[in-house]
Amino acid sequence: MNMSELTKDFIKFVMEVILILIVLLVLFSEQGIASNTFNYLTFVEPILLQNWLSSAITIGSSAPGEFITSTKTTGQPFTIKIFKEGEIMYILVEPPQEFYIKSKFATIDKTPLVSDCVISEQTIKLKKNLIQSIVVQKILTNDGCTMNISVPSETVIIGPYRG
Repeated sequence: MNMSELTKDFIKFVMEVILILIVLLVLFSEQGIASNTFNYLTFVEPILLQNWLSSAITIGSSAPGEFITSTKTTGQPFTIKIFKEGEIMYILVEPPQEFYIKSKFATIDKTPLVSDCVISEQTIKLKKNLIQSIVVQKILTNDGCTMNISVPSETVIIGPYRG
């Protein structure tokens, strides 16, 4: 093996190492494909949950008769706030305050609720690592109807069982 072949092989090896490092950086760096995908999945859930709750309340309140629907969470500790500003009721789903990622996302805006029924102000704090059902129910009363948003105590623990 002469010196030019050795140099050629060494350059080839160095280029392969550099190529592998570039691929790893593109995938796993702070702004890499894998990180951005994880960040997107982390922040899309509260927006989708807020939209689902708003739609369920709007549709349920205008549906004839009683109405009930539910969805399951993924175990993230979101806070669901239903509150009144002026004469308008709003819903806001806030992601957990602890962030392990450095991506900057736009803030989630409150969504106004359109309802023919009475909706009470409340704050629901979902528990971390528990799959919970969120139930939206229309209850008929003598005065009209009320929309009840609740999280029943029946839950599924995510992770190893520690009985």
